[in-house]
Amino acid sequence: QATMGSFLRVNIWYEDLTAFLAKQTMPVLGALLNGQSVYATKIDQPSLLIIGNESKGIREHLLPYINQPISIPGNGGA
Repeated sequence: QATMGSFLRVNIWYEDLTAFLAKQTMPVLGALLNGQSVYATKIDQPSLLIIGNESKGIREHLLPYINQPISIPGNGGA
């Protein structure tokens, strides 16, 4: 509910993600369970971040485009 109206203020476009990633020159980070903690990762340039579905993760065919796996540790309590 916190983001209910926020999507109206964001530019959205549709594109073939595989083709989009194939032509990127900037780093592609992927949120993976075995990645380095985002808190320990140096991100010093514009980058793309791929975040997958909570239960299934990032789709298999997108994994080759990730050149820096990161993890986003939870704070617990939930």
